[in-house]
Amino acid sequence: KPTVATADGFAAVISQGEIGAGANAFVIALCSSADSPPLTAQDDGINTHDGDLTTSMDLDNNGSVAVVLGDVASSEFAVLTNDVYTHVSGSIGVRCLGDVEPAAGDLGTLLLVGGDVEIEDCDASGMFISMPELREVHGALTVAGNAGLDSLHADQLATVGGDVTIGGLLVADENPLLASVDLAALSNVGGQMLVQNNAALACSTIEEFCDATCEGGQSIANNDEISCACD
Repeated sequence: KPTVATADGFAAVISQGEIGAGANAFVIALCSSADSPPLTAQDDGINTHDGDLTTSMDLDNNGSVAVVLGDVASSEFAVLTNDVYTHVSGSIGVRCLGDVEPAAGDLGTLLLVGGDVEIEDCDASGMFISMPELREVHGALTVAGNAGLDSLHADQLATVGGDVTIGGLLVADENPLLASVDLAALSNVGGQMLVQNNAALACSTIEEFCDATCEGGQSIANNDEISCACD
C-alpha cells in the first residue's frame, strides 16, 4: 500500500504496491530539515518542496512542485485549483476564510495524503471539492461547517486511516447544501464514520459509501432523512 514515513528528519513517500517477489517499489526519499523555509512564492523547476506550504497565494501558483514534505494549509486561498500536486506527506487544510470565497476546489492529480484532509468554512454558493485521483488518506477526512458546499467528489478514495466526518453534532458543523458526495471506492476506515446534520444529503447517496468497513463504527443520522439503511 502507499505509505508515508517520517522519523528523525527523514521523509519518504512510497508508491502503491506490495513489496515481495516479482514486485516493484518506487521510493522518493529526502532528508528534511525543521528549518526548511515555507514555500511563499512560485517555485518553478523544483518537483519536491521540503517543508510546509503555508501561503495566502492561489494553489495554482506553486510552479512544478508535485510532492510536499509537510502540510498544505491556508485560510486565504482565492483559487483552490492545482493539477501538479501528487503527494502531500502532511495534512491539507482547506479553510475558506479569506476576503474572496473560492467557488471550487480542484486537486486533480493528488494521489496520497499522509495526514488529514480538512474542508471547513467554505460558504460560497455552489462551492464544490474535487479530488478525482485521490487513493489514500492516512489521517482523517473532515468535511464540516461549509454553508455553501454542495458537492464532494473523491470517487477513487479507498482508504482513510482515521475518522470520516461529514457534518457533525453541532450546528456549526452542518453542511446544509451538501447534496452530492461521491466516495464510491471507499472500503476501509480506520476510525469512525460520522455523517450527521447534512440537510440536503439523501440516504441514496450515503448508502453508496456507508458499507465501508469502519473500525470505529458508524453514526449516520439527521441528514435528508432521520436514518439510513447502513450496516
